[in-house]
Amino acid sequence: AGAGVRSGGGGGGGGGGGRQGGGGGVTGPPPEGFEQGTAKRWNEKGFGFIEPDAGGEDLFCHFSQISDGNALAAGTTVHFRKQFDESKGKDRAVEVKGGIQEERGGGGGYGGGGGGGYGGG
Repeated sequence: AGAGVRSGGGGGGGGGGGRQGGGGGVTGPPPEGFEQGTAKRWNEKGFGFIEPDAGGEDLFCHFSQISDGNALAAGTTVHFRKQFDESKGKDRAVEVKGGIQEERGGGGGYGGGGGGGYGGG
């Protein structure tokens, strides 16, 4: 008799973002002193641009300023502080959160190889 309720299996989880480590981006409102924006494009040389939600021109972002990765995935939400770059005469993004860790491979000679060799004895 007791047919009735058969729970349907839950839907499969969404596939992770393409690149290594997937995802990137942040959720929730930005912390005190930070702004929110969208990562626009990323150059494999290690820099890209962020479009601030508050408007204005896109902000330059160097990979050294990403606190939780070394690249930004286009289209993801990021938090950042704005800092005036004297040499360029415009604002840029610093202390960026919402990055991804990207394999920096292939050719470009980012200090490659350098076999381990720590320790001994």
